Amino acid sequence: MKKFIIYIIALALAPVFTSCEDWFDVQPKTQVKADDLFDTEGGFKRALIGIYTQMANNSTYGAEGTLAFTEVLSGAYTSVKDNQHNYFNAAIYNYEHSGNVSRINNLWSKNYSAIANINNLLDNIDEKQAIFNEGLYEIIKGEALALRAYIHFDMLRNFAPAPVNGLDAPAIPYVDAISTTPFKQLTVNQVINRVIEDLKEAETLLKDYDPIGPAFDTYEESITGSASVDESVDAASFLMFRKERMNYYAVIGTLARVHMYRGGEDDKTEAYKYANDVINCEKFALVDSKTLSDLSLSSLVMSYLAQEYLFSIYKRDITESVNETFFKFSGSKNRDVLEIDEARRNQYFETDKYGGVADVRLNKLFSINGDGLSYYLAKYDFGGYNVRRIPLLKISEMYLIIAECMNSIEHLQSLRRMRGLKSLSPGTTLQEEIEAEYRKEFLGEGQMFYYFKRLNKLVNNDMTDIEQFVFPIPDVEKERGIIN
Repeated sequence: MKKFIIYIIALALAPVFTSCEDWFDVQPKTQVKADDLFDTEGGFKRALIGIYTQMANNSTYGAEGTLAFTEVLSGAYTSVKDNQHNYFNAAIYNYEHSGNVSRINNLWSKNYSAIANINNLLDNIDEKQAIFNEGLYEIIKGEALALRAYIHFDMLRNFAPAPVNGLDAPAIPYVDAISTTPFKQLTVNQVINRVIEDLKEAETLLKDYDPIGPAFDTYEESITGSASVDESVDAASFLMFRKERMNYYAVIGTLARVHMYRGGEDDKTEAYKYANDVINCEKFALVDSKTLSDLSLSSLVMSYLAQEYLFSIYKRDITESVNETFFKFSGSKNRDVLEIDEARRNQYFETDKYGGVADVRLNKLFSINGDGLSYYLAKYDFGGYNVRRIPLLKISEMYLIIAECMNSIEHLQSLRRMRGLKSLSPGTTLQEEIEAEYRKEFLGEGQMFYYFKRLNKLVNNDMTDIEQFVFPIPDVEKERGIIN
């Protein structure tokens, strides 16, 4: 692997800090600072929250791995068809273009850097178990294991063939330790098995201690307080924002997603079981269409965040680095702006079938841009509210997983009713309707590309080969002789 995986990545603690960026340093340092950090429970908390901050970088989950590059690859945006646009070559799957080489290399390097920091935490936590208050060892270790699995799974979805094209195909390394020895490249199935192993261990650790987990009858997410996940290190607030963290049900939901992706008959049974567990826990709920219709935009995004997100990433600068960079603009356009024209918007939301007033997502999650001619996604337009989250896993996906793996039109109907749509007519093709809901529900979130990949279905006419679902592994890794 690269140096950032081989070397120990220390988490440097500055004397005074006001945010994660003040103390979290992902540059290679000496082991001494890491040892100092892991002498206290507070140090482990800071290390864990620092990993979430690292994940919020624009090069990974903060933009490119969700709402930008990955979503462009799903064919979502219409503005990228301009050959002067910075994402034009992404829209035509030209991975050799310099801009895409940089994006792909960053996805690889920064995600493995986050994994290295996770492994550093895990390498220290067992021997320090005695320093933790009750339940904190289990929560911190469980979250770290689950994050390692979650990131590796997305690396698999990016850099390896889909399971439908061969479980024995070469994939990626599964890096589970701090080591100077490069990790060997595993097969698709081996990586999935390792992901599941980490998730299952995380499930066991979190089950009895996570405040949002099954051992607690109720949980209420704080959505309007002044604190946020990257300021929640003290004892009173560390466990306040479980939907911004890899909580127990985010682990269960990820297990459902992973099994659905592998797609065997036994996997579908497991995917159903896990998705059903999330739905039945009653800690997350679909917001009904009447409530959504009555909410203002700011209240709407907070309502989504409060009830429907299983796991999300807090991004402090989301207004500047996401909303103003990629979506909302006034005056002249920049070459990064990601728009959807009216024809595409109507296509996605099937206005010819349902009209312009039925689907609450159509009415609430778009705003007209400054030119009056195009729309931008408003789901990241939080204004001054301190919510600023990018969704990574939602309760709606659990309904769609059950609908697909169990051929259950009832679960699809449940989701549609909550979005204001009428019941499906007899003779409906279930898979087509599931695909339509995936597109509507996860627009601007980066999941649609993986949906097409899982089903081995070309995204659009710009995609000419299923091999375009696989990002090229950076040349530097191949030069080391570990990667094929």
